[in-house]
Amino acid sequence: MEKPMHSAPTKTVLISTEQLIQIVPVCSRTIKRWVDRGLFPKPIRQGQKNFWPADKIDAWVEAGGVTEH
Repeated sequence: MEKPMHSAPTKTVLISTEQLIQIVPVCSRTIKRWVDRGLFPKPIRQGQKNFWPADKIDAWVEAGGVTEH
């Protein structure tokens, strides 16, 4: 009898606001405005800090990002 194969859960790599603004060179207030307008992925809040899943940011950048401020 074969056991079903289960894949191990993948860990999501999270990036901080400080790391994010090095990838997307705008200020954190601009990021917040984009999130509020639905133009940027929503952060994951841990304590009093925001983090973004790196894969969502990579996808956003590859899709062309925000074309208007």
